[in-house]
Amino acid sequence: MAELVKRFPDSEASKVRESVLLALNELYCPTRTSELEAYLKVFSDWTSPVDTSALLDSERNRYAHDTGEEVWICPALTDGKAVVDGSFLTRSDWRLENRIALPEFEPFRQLWLVRIFCDLLIVASEKGAQNSLPLLEQIETFLGNLGSYTLNQQEVPLRDEFNSVDEDRIEQLRESAEDKYAEVAERYRSARQKLAVKIESKGQKLLFG
Repeated sequence: MAELVKRFPDSEASKVRESVLLALNELYCPTRTSELEAYLKVFSDWTSPVDTSALLDSERNRYAHDTGEEVWICPALTDGKAVVDGSFLTRSDWRLENRIALPEFEPFRQLWLVRIFCDLLIVASEKGAQNSLPLLEQIETFLGNLGSYTLNQQEVPLRDEFNSVDEDRIEQLRESAEDKYAEVAERYRSARQKLAVKIESKGQKLLFG
């Protein structure tokens, strides 16, 4: 974002910031750069790579100078010591437990995002989006990563040789991911809540670490 501020006027940098906040609001979990970019390529006119390190540096600077924003783009929290992980972005107005990202939580996070990205892909199709391929590619990445969290539709191709999406297949996958997430949601939520209590009790700096 520091580079964005140099290359663009304040209004353009603010537009990029607002686009990222909107994407995070839609995804509602700690979000990697590739996931963020997939959303922005389809639902925003911003198509350049997102430099998360520069973005967080800019947010820290704005926060230090009390520029008056109500919501900040923040790194994820990773453990009870409130160590931050800048490879994930979150929003400061989320509950603390929703800003926590740990390797053992990845299957849960990606199950959540399979459903979210399926929803987004359906919305993009209904709106006649010119190119929804980034969303589809991200779904395929999640499916390749989930391992033992097998979904009923995992082995079925989601597109043909012309990259045409089978919307019925996407809807079936969305339902399957939703059902599978429901099976593990309470365990996931409980683990994050326990960590959030530890983080709050230590009085650590919770925005940028």
